[in-house]
Amino acid sequence: MLEDLLKKRRSIRKFTDEKVTDDQIREIIEAALYAPSGMGKTPWEFLVLSDPEDMKKAALAKKDQPVFEDKGSHLILVLTDKEKSQTYIEDSAIVSFLMQEKISELGLGSCWIHLRERSTPSIKDSEEYLRQTFNIPEKFAICQMLVLGHIGEEKDDKEPADFESKVHFDRYK
Repeated sequence: MLEDLLKKRRSIRKFTDEKVTDDQIREIIEAALYAPSGMGKTPWEFLVLSDPEDMKKAALAKKDQPVFEDKGSHLILVLTDKEKSQTYIEDSAIVSFLMQEKISELGLGSCWIHLRERSTPSIKDSEEYLRQTFNIPEKFAICQMLVLGHIGEEKDDKEPADFESKVHFDRYK
């Protein structure tokens, strides 16, 4: 079952106008709360945006990125407490991946938007821009955000990388 879900989850960049329900958002976040984290510190918190104006503001966080301001139902900013965990970057990635799998399981789509060490079109640090825009405390890293919604494009199942070229036993070949 997990393998089927992994094959089907794809980055979605086109969404319908249908809104994701509050119950679905709750399911996604509740699933994320089970995510493993370094030393069990659970340093993540989430800022869920659904207001179109807020989503437009968040879309300005990254230059050279497909603009998501009019796409998707919600944006989830993944916040990780840098003071709470030395593995906050990894913890952030793990919880984001888990959310994307839950989103896919619900028949919805999502796309990961990388923010760490990125900048806005005006060359302002992406994380700092989001902190100022949404009043996020300095202690939180904002390594990525997920745009999600009802899928508005068809994609084939993902093909795995070639096992023989990616896996090495005992010595690198």
